[in-house]
Amino acid sequence: ALLHPRRPLPHCLGQPLLALGKTSSGVPFGSENGQLTDIFFLICSVDDSQHLRTLARLSRLIASPGFLEAIREAESSAEVISAVKSFEDQLVGN
Repeated sequence: ALLHPRRPLPHCLGQPLLALGKTSSGVPFGSENGQLTDIFFLICSVDDSQHLRTLARLSRLIASPGFLEAIREAESSAEVISAVKSFEDQLVGN
């Protein structure tokens, strides 16, 4: 799930924030087909252009084959960060 306020929050944030959360089992979240969600990204931006760039880049990562599986298999925050960096490097290389 990509959670993001409709408008940037320049007065609430000192800097942009991107957070990732995952559950050990899925939870019902906005799916009409009963599918459960187990990975959540929270995007908090301070301006529209940065918000759109972050949303686009994250969308590309999520669409990358194996990305969500790598996040699910990570057993620590260090492994999650390593997986994200690895997939980002692949995006830059394309």
